[in-house]
Amino acid sequence: MPVDSRVKDFIRQQVSEGITSVAEIRRQSIMFVKNQLFHSESLPSRLNRRFFPNRRDIANFVYRTRVACMHSHVDQENLQTKIAEWKIASPNDSFHFRPYVDDVNSSSCVDTDDIIMYSSGSRGLLVIYQSEAQKRLLQKYGDLCLLDATYKTCRYAVPLFFYVSVQM
Repeated sequence: MPVDSRVKDFIRQQVSEGITSVAEIRRQSIMFVKNQLFHSESLPSRLNRRFFPNRRDIANFVYRTRVACMHSHVDQENLQTKIAEWKIASPNDSFHFRPYVDDVNSSSCVDTDDIIMYSSGSRGLLVIYQSEAQKRLLQKYGDLCLLDATYKTCRYAVPLFFYVSVQM
């Protein structure tokens, strides 16, 4: 039996407010069912998982809500703000930020800091950082360039690439 949508929404709200403890969310959701959903009616059985989800159900809702929040536009805005701060703190370093876009009908050409990118349709998040020291090393030893990718090194599905220049 699926969990009532009002209970799901309540759990999502709790997680969005920063509460991630399963025990605390369970306690709060029991109070929500008693005081909000069945205020003047008789309560359903505590074994009814539709209104009283078990710990595993709540843990799954917490996980799914947290994962959904990881891919929010607010995070991209925060990253863009942080990059602006880094540009002020290190004016000789190079930064490039391309937010995640999922619009199949759009196409664009972006030209920033000598980087030209063409894109059409869905494109992933891209952050490029090059320090002043890296620029200097690339100019001095930049005969061969390698791109090394990490894979499954963190719990997020975000690939991380390292660009390395090597002298031949």
